[in-house]
Amino acid sequence: MRLRVSFGLGLTASLLLVGCGGGNKGAAGSPSTPPPSAAPAITVQPSDQSVSVGQSATFTVSATGAAPLSYQWQGSGSPIAGATASSYTTPATTLSDSGSTFAVVVTDASGSTTSRSATLTVTSGGVPAGTDVLTYKNDLSRSGQNLSETTLTPANVNSSSFGLLRNLAVDGKVNAQPLYASRLNVSGSAHNVVFAATEHDSVYAFDANTGSVLWHATLLAAGETLRRYTRLQPGDS
Repeated sequence: MRLRVSFGLGLTASLLLVGCGGGNKGAAGSPSTPPPSAAPAITVQPSDQSVSVGQSATFTVSATGAAPLSYQWQGSGSPIAGATASSYTTPATTLSDSGSTFAVVVTDASGSTTSRSATLTVTSGGVPAGTDVLTYKNDLSRSGQNLSETTLTPANVNSSSFGLLRNLAVDGKVNAQPLYASRLNVSGSAHNVVFAATEHDSVYAFDANTGSVLWHATLLAAGETLRRYTRLQPGDS
């Protein structure tokens, strides 16, 4: 089955309001109180994991806030002893672990934030294989064909059951072919992975089933920066 996703460049704008005091310095007034600092913000949520019985699963979170940040992972709502890092790896799984949920409470001096609950699925076999797309237009002939398609048909490809699955935020335009690899081992767990490269020299790996970011790498060397170029028009000097 072919996954259809789109990539968007997320831009955040901030507005700083500055208040100016009056000229009457002798007037009584209440001193301004700085706004309270915000609790930690989770930037990458833990993603659902699917592993074969006997494998371990790793859940990871990324957060921002006032240092130092502390972490406490929970399994099905109960704190897990010793699980106080930004990632948590389960012991070897059994079939009875399937359906368990894992979340993490991130805390700094200003408060706490709880992540989404990620679900663990344990199967007696491996993660089902998909049709890998490892090069531009599927093959060296650039045919764009998926000759092993088993799910999509002319009957079910319609506006009510087929369309955009999700938007995945990246840091620039994606002009290259996104690639797809099924059952790829990432941090000890099998994932179906979508890879995307941007014009900002970044490469992203997304979990194809959940949209979570598995990793993000930059190809810029230390000290390198991006430069913007303007296309010259006829008559420009």
